[in-house]
Parts: sequence; C-alpha cells; structure tokens
Amino acid sequence: MITPMSKPIIVKVKEIKEAPSNYLGKELVLEGELNYLGSSPKEENFSINMPSDREYEVCTIKDDTGVILALALPELEIERYENKKVRVKGIIKKTNHNHYMFKIIEILESS
Repeated sequence: MITPMSKPIIVKVKEIKEAPSNYLGKELVLEGELNYLGSSPKEENFSINMPSDREYEVCTIKDDTGVILALALPELEIERYENKKVRVKGIIKKTNHNHYMFKIIEILESS
C-alpha cells in the first residue's frame, strides 16, 4: 500500500538553520526572494558535494529571518525567478560534508 506524503510544513529560513536535522526528509514550503547563482557540475569535488550524479541549478532564498542555499534540477528553470519572490516546496538534504541545504522540488508561485 502506498501512503501519500503528509502536507508540507510551512517554515522560515531561521527555523531550518536552527534545527535542520528536524526537517530531513520532510516536505517543506519556503517563501522568499530567489537569487540565482548558476549551475553545478556533476563532479564529486564540487563545493556543494551533493550525493548525486545529476547537475543542479544553485540559488539562495532569502526571507525576513535569513538566507539559505538551495538547489533544483535544471527542469525547474529557477533562473527565470531571479530576484523574484517565490513560494517553493522542497526537502532538506544532507551533503557529503554533513552540511544541510534546501532542495527545491516545485515552484508553487512567484511574483
């Protein structure tokens, strides 16, 4: 039997940064301004060092409580949302260096 994912949790950047391990594997909704940083190569030695062989688009999301590094698959075309306020759904991932980052899985809205 397949169980649907629970409803995403609406969070602020500060909440994620204070206790990222509390959010591992949970769907989150985050609102803030997106600043596009560029594409990451598929190399093991790239600075974000995500455990994957996929290329990612990298950005930051800034809300009234702080800034968080985020990534998304190229299909989401996050560069289109540069300097726009966005509402995104994603999950917290742990990197190979025991850091946490927000992986965007869906753009819910932008303005």
